[in-house]
Amino acid sequence: MKIQFLIYAIVLLPLVSCKKDNDMISPIYNKWTYVSGGLDLEEDFQHLKYIIIQADNTVSLLYEYDHGIRGCNEDLCQVTNGQIYLFGYYLFNFTVDGNTMILQNPDEEIIFERNGNEPSKQEWIQPVEITESYNAPIESGTDLAFDGEFLWYGNGANYDDPAYLYKIDPASLSVIEQLPTSNWAIGIEWADGYLWTSSNGHSSIYKVNPVTGSNLLTSVNMGGWINGIAFDGQYLWVGDSYHKIYKYNPGINTVEEEIPIEFFPDGMAYVQNYLYICVGGIINKCTTDPFQFVAAYDIERGYICGIAHDGNDFYISAYLNNETPCKICKISL
Repeated sequence: MKIQFLIYAIVLLPLVSCKKDNDMISPIYNKWTYVSGGLDLEEDFQHLKYIIIQADNTVSLLYEYDHGIRGCNEDLCQVTNGQIYLFGYYLFNFTVDGNTMILQNPDEEIIFERNGNEPSKQEWIQPVEITESYNAPIESGTDLAFDGEFLWYGNGANYDDPAYLYKIDPASLSVIEQLPTSNWAIGIEWADGYLWTSSNGHSSIYKVNPVTGSNLLTSVNMGGWINGIAFDGQYLWVGDSYHKIYKYNPGINTVEEEIPIEFFPDGMAYVQNYLYICVGGIINKCTTDPFQFVAAYDIERGYICGIAHDGNDFYISAYLNNETPCKICKISL
C-alpha cells in the first residue's frame, strides 16, 4: 500500500482547464524521459523510464525493468498554478526550462528531459481487445492452465475459501467441476497429464492428480508466493515474489536455473517458444534463452493476473475497472 509522505497541509484546488491565463497550453503536458530522483517514493518512481502528462489531466508512467520487461501505471493528475498532484499522493512544484522538467517538493527532486523520441503509451505497450468475459469462479485472480480440453483456475490465498481447483469449459467459460485439493493455488499449470499448483505463500509447487485432487509430489524449495507456472514441454518455469524465475525439471525434481529479476511475476504461460509473464497487470512476451523481453500487451482499464493458451486463443484472468469479482476473458492477442 502506498503511504503518503507529505506531512504539511495542502489545499487541493478543483481540476481546471489546461488553458492558462495567457491561453497557452502548459509546457508540462508532454512526453518526458526520466533522468534522476524519486527512488525513495516506493515503487511509483522506481524503474521509471518515461512519464506522459496529457492536457486531459491523465498521466502515464512507463516502466522498464531488467531484461527489458515493461510496465505502466496510469491515473488522473491535477495541474494548477505551477503544481502537479499525482495519484492522490504526491504533490510537486514543477518547472519547465526548455527540454528539462523538474518536479520538486521538500523531500524529493525528480528530473526529466524531453528528447523527442519518447514513445506513446500504445507504442510502449500494445493494447489488446477482450472478445468474451465472464465472472471467475472466485473473487480473486489466479493463474490459468489448459489441459488440452479444459481450462483450470486456482482458488487464491484465502484460507476461508474452500480448497478447490476449478475446471472450466472454454466454450462457455463456465465451471463444470470443482476439484477438492489441499492447496490454495495461485499459480497453476498442466504438464504431461497432471496439474501443478502453488499453495498460498509456500515455497514449493505440487504435482496434483487431476481426478482425485491429491498431491503426488512436492517440489524442492524455490521462492515463496509463487503466482505463475508455465510448461515448455520439458521444464516448468516458476515465478515467485522473491524476485526470481526458476527453470524446474519435474522429472528429477531439481532447479536447473535461477534467473534474478527486479519485478514481481504473476500468471505465466509458454506458447510457441515464448514465455508470457503477467507483470503489474501487463503481459510481457519473452524469450527464455536468453531471458529477454520481446513485446508487451495490456487491456483497457484492466489488471491481468493470469494467462493460458488453448492452441488457438489466449485466455486471461483480470480485474476490469478495478472491480471484483475477477473475470476470465478471451483476448485477441
